[in-house]
Amino acid sequence: MITLGDHVSATAVRFETHDGGVWVFREEDPKIDKVNTITVGNNVFLGYKSIILPGVTIGDNVVIGAYSVVSKSIPSNCVAVGAPARPIKDINTYKKNILLDCDSTKELSKEDKKQYYLKKYMNKNNISMNYDNSEELSNEDEKLYYLEKYMGKND
Repeated sequence: MITLGDHVSATAVRFETHDGGVWVFREEDPKIDKVNTITVGNNVFLGYKSIILPGVTIGDNVVIGAYSVVSKSIPSNCVAVGAPARPIKDINTYKKNILLDCDSTKELSKEDKKQYYLKKYMNKNNISMNYDNSEELSNEDEKLYYLEKYMGKND
């Protein structure tokens, strides 16, 4: 009932192959049912908690935004968001814009990546952590320690 292409990412996504709304007609017609397939193309990212409804086809090279409800087919090479989900931009525009703010950290170890981003955002945002609101920290290691404490150790 559900066909997924190659290289598809889906986290906490719900695939609904039936239309539960026909329940309201079951007293009149107890045998009624509405079921349909779902097809997802290649190289597709389905955003967190998106819902894909019956009869939908999602093309290749598509990003579906988090919490979107896909009730109609989505063409290839676009970004679609909302409830109902609608294309908002082509995939090349998305790529051009997103690459401006990306880092080459995917192959770093968890600790190296953590250190990279802590230093990047500590410097970028000129973060100054005050231990007791009166003492400015001057040592970079102390700043890093309190920034980690503030941001959480498990990131």
